[in-house]
Amino acid sequence: MGIESAHVFAQTPDNLVNPLTGLRTLPSFDQVNYKGDWAVASFHGLMAGLQRTARNGLFLGMNYTFGHAINDADGAPQNVACRSCEKSSANFDVRQNLYVQSSYPLPLGHSLLLRNWTISGVAAARTGLPLTVTVSRKTTDVLDGNNASQRPNLVPGVSVIPTGGQTITNWINPAAFSTPAKGTWGNAGRALIRAPGLFQVDTAIARRVRITERSNVQFRMEVFNVFNRVELGSPNVNLSSPTFGQILAVSNTTPVGSGSARSIQFAARFSF
Repeated sequence: MGIESAHVFAQTPDNLVNPLTGLRTLPSFDQVNYKGDWAVASFHGLMAGLQRTARNGLFLGMNYTFGHAINDADGAPQNVACRSCEKSSANFDVRQNLYVQSSYPLPLGHSLLLRNWTISGVAAARTGLPLTVTVSRKTTDVLDGNNASQRPNLVPGVSVIPTGGQTITNWINPAAFSTPAKGTWGNAGRALIRAPGLFQVDTAIARRVRITERSNVQFRMEVFNVFNRVELGSPNVNLSSPTFGQILAVSNTTPVGSGSARSIQFAARFSF
């Protein structure tokens, strides 16, 4: 499938310094952000799904997406005169997604305590999100005075992946980038590298107890991140920072949601 979008909402700096005069259009005001619907976006992808229910009640389902989301609307441009220079993978572009679901009614017997038990599970795996390397610069370092969202130069022939592979303390190769000369913009594009991916398995066991013909109550125990796998967050992408390329946090520090530490919860649901 494919989707093309025009007039996408975006923002850009305005009232910048005119390189010829050294003055702003409105000298009494500082730089402002101007918002409008001038950006473009697209998505191209393959979506596939399979599911099967066996005679014994075992259900298996799979959904897979291979796609690419592109836009020029994520954040302000480093050079307002070159909007096309911002076109790249979108910040939310996940190239591959895989979800596997299953459920099975446990054949434990027909006694009051053993019947109507079901075990289920979900496994989710996805590739990492795009990362854009930035660099801190003074307003006097760039011709228009806009030092936000500035990117470095790429060093020719040097890989952005560290020699020996990516690690928590060295996810991006700092030798692949350099600070642009004063009065120039960096030539590094957006989304040059990817953050760590995610893999998580959740499971649940539940029992449904019928109360009347039209009502029942379900008791559930759910376990999230069964293997307690550490899901790494994104590394520091600011080349000017002493911790550039280091992953300093996990992807989710809250008690719930994908990427959190293993958690167990109990629930009851009454249906009528």
